Amino acid sequence: MNFDEPYQYLSVAGGPEHFLVTGELADESVVSLTNPTAGPGQVELVCGGQIASFELTQLVDIETARRAVDRFLDGFPSVLGPEWEVEQ
Repeated sequence: MNFDEPYQYLSVAGGPEHFLVTGELADESVVSLTNPTAGPGQVELVCGGQIASFELTQLVDIETARRAVDRFLDGFPSVLGPEWEVEQ
């Protein structure tokens, strides 16, 4: 891979009950999987070796994180569902 070529990645951090799923698309959009049905509140997770607080709406369960990884490995569709937040 050449760093001048477009690429995309997906990152899963946290656990064992709450996971932060983020990534970057080939067009350099940053994507985050959200949980719009989560109630209010925060939880502390270790992500990248650092402890940080996250809103529950920013975190998903393990099954949702696994599905996101499966979709990513299958080609990460260009049209993301409403549970994905996209920052251009």
